[in-house]
Amino acid sequence: MDIIIEQMTEKDLPQITQLLQAYSASQNGGLLGDFSLAKIKTMASTSLAVIIARKDDAIVGVAFSFPMANTELPPLVAHINQQFPNLVKNNWLYGPVLYY
Repeated sequence: MDIIIEQMTEKDLPQITQLLQAYSASQNGGLLGDFSLAKIKTMASTSLAVIIARKDDAIVGVAFSFPMANTELPPLVAHINQQFPNLVKNNWLYGPVLYY
């Protein structure tokens, strides 16, 4: 089982969307909200980095890193930033991270 960890490219966006949507709340998954392609494009464009895990040709994991000063944080990240400012100060927040 070889897993390749690499930076996301634009061609990976549809597969990341499919992976995240499969684990969304509407699919009885643990991720908050739903994940359209437009939402994933916004998340990727406002992230410091997006790292994927690939097994064969399938993306099996993804991690986004967000600068906490970003004005377009995903809702959950913005909530964490508002509720726990001392916790996130000088830190990066990563998520969601999925691996199957």
